Amino acid sequence: MASKHDGDAAALPGEATEWRWALAVFLLLDLALFAPVLLSGADRGLGWADGDLPRMFVPWRLWAKQRLLAGELPLWNPHIFAGLPYLAGFQGAIFYPPNALYLLPLGMAISLSRFLHTLLGQFGAWMLGREAGAAHPGPILTGIAFSLCAQSTYRIYGGHVCFLDGYAWMPWVVVGVLRVLREPSKGTFARATAASGMLLLSGYPQLFYLTWFAIAVVAGVGALLSETPAARLGRLAAITLGIGALTALLGAASLVPALELLSDSNRAGFDPRFVSMISLAPENLLTFLMPRFFGDDLTIPYWGQAFIPECIFYVGIVPLVLAVRSARRKSRETVLPWLVLLEICLLMALGPRTPFFLPLARVLPGMGMFRGPAKFMWIFGLGMSVLAGLGMATVGEKRQAASAPGAPRKVTLRLAAGLAFALGLVALGAGCGAETLV
Repeated sequence: MASKHDGDAAALPGEATEWRWALAVFLLLDLALFAPVLLSGADRGLGWADGDLPRMFVPWRLWAKQRLLAGELPLWNPHIFAGLPYLAGFQGAIFYPPNALYLLPLGMAISLSRFLHTLLGQFGAWMLGREAGAAHPGPILTGIAFSLCAQSTYRIYGGHVCFLDGYAWMPWVVVGVLRVLREPSKGTFARATAASGMLLLSGYPQLFYLTWFAIAVVAGVGALLSETPAARLGRLAAITLGIGALTALLGAASLVPALELLSDSNRAGFDPRFVSMISLAPENLLTFLMPRFFGDDLTIPYWGQAFIPECIFYVGIVPLVLAVRSARRKSRETVLPWLVLLEICLLMALGPRTPFFLPLARVLPGMGMFRGPAKFMWIFGLGMSVLAGLGMATVGEKRQAASAPGAPRKVTLRLAAGLAFALGLVALGAGCGAETLV
């Protein structure tokens, strides 16, 4: 998060010219990655032939397209069991504007949507890297690491359409709120609200929830480190309520029927077994260094716990090293909000393997609606990407003067101690309640 100790980041100098370099890099990279499928014909789309895309999203999108072209709003899908709500199920994403691409031939629409959303996510992460205090070319690495980490690429392979659409908007919402805090205006507020609305309409409510969780942590820690913590926390609360209310209005056509359906589903109330499903197995932290240690389902069958898109956390060796470097080189006010986010996400991802998860899940509003504690690693990946960009920006620079002697090193040591404490709790609780961890 930008701070007064990083005045160059707070003013965001050079953004009017540096965005062209960033866009050029992202375009060249994405065209190299996506050109083969974009040029392969209108009947071929990007994804695994046996994944969610052909089994779920392709028939859904085709059926919804037929209904819309016939002048009907697809409220009910009669082709699943005895029929299921379609609009209220949220993943139909009928009101998500980019889904107009599905009026094109299906294969072209799928591949073009992935290309454009990848580019969108990269540019949003680039803006977030700048807002966090990274100088050029650090934010470019933030964009690349965010969009091409294992949490993203494995889901492209798996065909997780709604996740990938929402994932592209996640950095836009975070940077939007941080900019409203730094520079309150109608323009910054409107942009943050629009990004939040697009994230909600994209069809993956849990990603929307986790994005605002990340905002609360990063902006909250940043406020506590400021000279006027009470005032900044009050402003953050007001901004959150304002953007939240307007987001609800923007997404009301999808949100209202979804909330009605929720009351009749297994997500109503609080079930400890449900919210604990698919938690992070500690051994899967090895995938930070060796992404194929447990297999990749392409050349080697996956033999780890849960299933592969939720349990591979590779962001790249270079971004990992640079993230560690940023903790040692940048000021406490710059890196601490992101380091705290990483530690909280790791503890939450471990689920009931620590004594913190279930009590917090009971207290946090809305937490009982979602399963998969391991999904907190999605925003862990965002934090790692930001820190990698901050670390890259320090290459060739002298070490920053911290707010207190030795502060960056102390931050690193505290983070390491916190992670060791978390893993110690896992060791103490090993074997307890294992049936809830499957």
